Amino acid sequence: MADEVPTPIARMMMGVAGHSLLAYVQLRALAEVLIESGAITREQLEGRFAAMRARELDRTIDEWFEPEIAKHIKMAFEAERVAGETGGDVAPPDPGEIALARSMQGE
Repeated sequence: MADEVPTPIARMMMGVAGHSLLAYVQLRALAEVLIESGAITREQLEGRFAAMRARELDRTIDEWFEPEIAKHIKMAFEAERVAGETGGDVAPPDPGEIALARSMQGE
């Protein structure tokens, strides 16, 4: 409903999304400056990103989030990875996982 006030979790998620988008734009701008100046090639940048994502994503999630939240974020990334490998859509969420997430939000 349009007149509903977002929960604290929803506000936090929107804030995180906003900060993530701004950080992404800043990093893309920096990458473009480095590429244009000849400091790095686009292929080097993409290769480094792929290698770091494989090594650092789980560690970063564990550093930034509480264990229960980190588990769900990792599950979402894994579902996305599997869907990309199979060419299909992400599997529908498990009803138990939805209930757990809602209980964590106080709904």
